[in-house]
Amino acid sequence: MAGRSIKGQLAFVSTGLLSILNLLATIGGIAGIVIICALEHAPSSIGWLLIVVGGFTVASGLVGIFTSNRRGCFTWQAVLLMFALVGLILASLVIFFKPTLVLQRMNLKISESSARKIMKFQAAIFFIVFCIDVMVLILGTCVNCCDLVDYYEDLELANRKRADLGSTQAESGRRSSKKEDTKASQLAQKMKDKYGKWTSDGESNTNRRATLG
Repeated sequence: MAGRSIKGQLAFVSTGLLSILNLLATIGGIAGIVIICALEHAPSSIGWLLIVVGGFTVASGLVGIFTSNRRGCFTWQAVLLMFALVGLILASLVIFFKPTLVLQRMNLKISESSARKIMKFQAAIFFIVFCIDVMVLILGTCVNCCDLVDYYEDLELANRKRADLGSTQAESGRRSSKKEDTKASQLAQKMKDKYGKWTSDGESNTNRRATLG
């Protein structure tokens, strides 16, 4: 029981932390997409590349949020994470070290000096999200390899069995109650037929005596 309790605590903490990290990564990816849409009149080629990077980041985060306690779904998240990680680190490095080249290929709505500051901010966001996704990949791999997810799967199975047992008992109780009601109604009908007949015979004899008298 103690070992099971410790494993349950580890599963709860690790899956909760994974959900938080995936949520932060999703918010970072959405922020990156919004920044590109705010900077450009229409997305340029490099703008579309940054949007795709943000899209992979958002997709991997959402998959992680909704499947943090499902073993089979981590493979799909890991694939999305790999694409997101490569895109995030390349995008952040290019924006940091070659901001002029990036800005020249964008259809900017604002001045270049203001756009440069915003792009540096976006590069910082991408780098932070890159670090978060690295932690998600490492922690998710540890959780799935250490079978901590099995704790939730076993817990759901136990809850499902308990619910099935409860419904079976309730159904059995309803059937038993129905049988008792049926038996009671049958007994009442028999008593009615039996004593009702005697009462009818008694009334007939009384009426006959009164007529003869």
